[in-house]
Amino acid sequence: MKQLKNLLLVGFLLLLANCSDDETKPSVAEEQMAKLKGKWKATSVKVDNDEQEDFDGFVLTISPVEKTEKLLYVIENNPPSSPWTSVTTGALTVNADNPTELLIREDDVNIYYVVSENTLVMNFVYTDPGDGGRVSGISGDWVFSFERQE
Repeated sequence: MKQLKNLLLVGFLLLLANCSDDETKPSVAEEQMAKLKGKWKATSVKVDNDEQEDFDGFVLTISPVEKTEKLLYVIENNPPSSPWTSVTTGALTVNADNPTELLIREDDVNIYYVVSENTLVMNFVYTDPGDGGRVSGISGDWVFSFERQE
């Protein structure tokens, strides 16, 4: 009888050892948000394939918002001729249908991206609103290439 109790105890302990802590695997969107998190310095900025020189100090810092599919961003050294309509801060949403390639900016601009451990490339078409404001005259196909800083 003692052996049976010991056998049951060992079986029970093995069963407990194999149980997980009910940790859920991160979603694809959460994995992408983790990759995007960080401070990114622009290494190249092009509009319609023409290199832009005003972006030498452009830095984009991306921070995920916990338990959402939103990313907040902060921009440093955003020049006047920039397609980033939020001068210093804004939000991006991971596209639910295409989380590995598409972000949607707060002004509904679709931003296609490719991210690796140390590089980020963002491509989007910006259409000048035509109101003569800060972003006037910068319509086109924009490509931002970044290198991770932190």
